[in-house]
Amino acid sequence: MNPKQAHFLELTENNQGIIHKICLFYTDDTDSYNDLYQEIILQSWISFSSFKGKSKYSTWLYKVALNTAITSLKKTKKDRELQAQYKQQESEPSAQERIIRGEQFEDMRIAISKLNQSEKALIFLYLEEKSYKEIANILGISISLTGVKLNRIKTKLKLLMEDDR
Repeated sequence: MNPKQAHFLELTENNQGIIHKICLFYTDDTDSYNDLYQEIILQSWISFSSFKGKSKYSTWLYKVALNTAITSLKKTKKDRELQAQYKQQESEPSAQERIIRGEQFEDMRIAISKLNQSEKALIFLYLEEKSYKEIANILGISISLTGVKLNRIKTKLKLLMEDDR
């Protein structure tokens, strides 16, 4: 193993939680999770030469991982929509599952699933307690636009959660 590979593996292992969280956020089954995880690792390795250390590795990895997740989902959007419709019809959570998961959490999860991919990315980073500056840097938008979009998404989530009740 050469030093570049070793450095990549060390940085990625130390920050693998980022990849796991994004995979959890953007997938709804084990196979999709594993596929996305592998795709993010692959894209990170391919892009690793572009990491110049001007930002934290974790910030760079968030950007690569989110872009990979969004791109991956766009490629299979039609299949996912059909699967989601089928899955929703076949596996509505039982009352007991809703109690176990917590109704409010479930309502939030359902509302977030209705957001578009860029909105999901933004709310994910917000829920990860990233600062507006970090979110803006990761998504390549201005800090003020980050605030505006977050406020709109929060309002949208509230409305979606009220509609589901």
